Amino acid sequence: MPFVQMVAMMHAMKNDTNPAGLTGQKGAAPATVTGDAQGASGLEPEFIPLPDAKRTCPYSGLTRGTLYTLINEGLIRSVSLRRPGKSRCRRLIVFASLRDYLRKLDAEQNNGGAVK
Repeated sequence: MPFVQMVAMMHAMKNDTNPAGLTGQKGAAPATVTGDAQGASGLEPEFIPLPDAKRTCPYSGLTRGTLYTLINEGLIRSVSLRRPGKSRCRRLIVFASLRDYLRKLDAEQNNGGAVK
């Protein structure tokens, strides 16, 4: 590993940030994902948090507002974690529903992803 990359990684670990400085949440998976949006462990997440304001989802590149619109239109599913008596919550997206929605769009727009 080149020295510059090693220093960047050490700095990122020290500050609990993404080593490549990619978009997404602090310490989140990189914005560019290969395969079926699998992380470094090779496992697909079951739930993903909504990105912070002015950030994009590290798996889809969609903004928080766009994800809320998809949730409100019933196109993707989400769950809300809220303690009894509290008004604030943490909303998580059901990753499979987001993946299925994007694959459905791909099939509709690109003949199932087949090369024309």
